Amino acid sequence: MNDRSTPSGPTGDDFAAPVAAGAEAGRRRFLRPRVVIAVVLAAALVVFMAQNRRQVPVSFLFIEVSWPLWAVIFAAAVAGAVVSGVLGWVLRLVRRRREHRR
Repeated sequence: MNDRSTPSGPTGDDFAAPVAAGAEAGRRRFLRPRVVIAVVLAAALVVFMAQNRRQVPVSFLFIEVSWPLWAVIFAAAVAGAVVSGVLGWVLRLVRRRREHRR
């Protein structure tokens, strides 16, 4: 027993365990399935963009332009990410307001 601990209190070694467990949990947190899926999808997007570099006509409402296909793909991916983020934010906001009313 350590001279700093009481008979029923923790020893000096007990204080090191949560730090090691916290550091271990921090390493495990990085490999969440969402992160792995996002990295795989981003890599697939980069490969797909690299293989599709030709010019294509793009029509949106009354505008028609000719862009490289990779730029169209990238713009669509960014727009999808923004819409997904905004939609997720709105849904969380609605859920919090509903929970707050109860």
